[in-house]
Amino acid sequence: MSKTIVVPLVAPHLDVNKVSQQALPIARALMARTDALVTLVSVIEVPREYAALVGALGLESSVQQDWIEERREFLEQIARTFPEGRATVVVRVGDPASELLDLARDIDDPVVVMTSHVRTGLQRALLGSVTYRVVHESEWPTIVVPASSEVSGAETARLQRILVPLDGSSFCEQALERMLAVLGTEGLELHLLHVIEPPALHPDFTALEYMSEARDWAIEYLAGVTERLSSRGITAVAEVRTGRIAEEIQRAARDIGADMIAMATHSRRGLQRVVFGSVAQRVLSESHVPLFLHRPMEAVQVEAARPAEATAAPSQPRLVSEVMSPPVMAVREGATLEEAERLMREHGTDMLPVVDWRSRLVGVIRRSDLPDKRTKASE
Repeated sequence: MSKTIVVPLVAPHLDVNKVSQQALPIARALMARTDALVTLVSVIEVPREYAALVGALGLESSVQQDWIEERREFLEQIARTFPEGRATVVVRVGDPASELLDLARDIDDPVVVMTSHVRTGLQRALLGSVTYRVVHESEWPTIVVPASSEVSGAETARLQRILVPLDGSSFCEQALERMLAVLGTEGLELHLLHVIEPPALHPDFTALEYMSEARDWAIEYLAGVTERLSSRGITAVAEVRTGRIAEEIQRAARDIGADMIAMATHSRRGLQRVVFGSVAQRVLSESHVPLFLHRPMEAVQVEAARPAEATAAPSQPRLVSEVMSPPVMAVREGATLEEAERLMREHGTDMLPVVDWRSRLVGVIRRSDLPDKRTKASE
């Protein structure tokens, strides 16, 4: 379990609606579950023009010290709402994202809990870009609380029913394991979800065939994950849905009354596709549910990170899409020879990898395998 919960907070004059304090109920719930300590941090970002003016007047040191003391008093007021000795305060001056990352690196096994952004008047400020950088540059998990959350900072959130979207990749399963390591397993109710996106029209196979095979695979895959979790005493149920991934994740979270959604920051397409900028970002923008985000390690390190009791379970097959590099030049095994020839011509290649419906490599086709058009014409 994480030893320290880091909660970035914004000064009241910049956060009149106390949006940044929406992270506090999650921090309290984590503290109750894990017995971790809490570090409340606020970063003073001084505008360049103001800093230049203060410096020219020779007031830089005294003014900055006044700001620090004012910010520290704000944090200490909140710290007193936690059990005695459980919360400490830190005030820093500089770029908010850089200072938060530096602080977290100096802490043993942290988890950062922060809101998605803060609005000051008509302007989006501070935590929008800060959250993005923290999520993408951190080596630790980040819990992002939607700014639309209606829970007051003095309350304690419930962390029991967790929605875990899985796509069959090691990245998503690593996020699951990291979430269990942070929250602990006692009293958790996991809802495993796999979303099948309906295919566009494709000559390989009909939509009905695709959906049937995809659903059969998803049911079998989720059953295996559920069985492994059950063997560890963890309650889990599984569900397969059809539709757009982000929309179905949001809908499932509402339907089951999820307290949190746990996701990886990257999809099964590997480190080149960042989910936080697509699926997870859409989930967060529409959801009232906190999002547990974990940045996965390289795929070769994932198996070593799993607990020993899970290693005996049969591993899922690696996908070509986890390690391939763009541009994608592949043909499905059900495509016509004319389509294969066209792709070779367009990409200037004499060979194409052949993949099945799960994007697994099943063979190759060479230009020499194609029928000679001149011979066919003479016939």
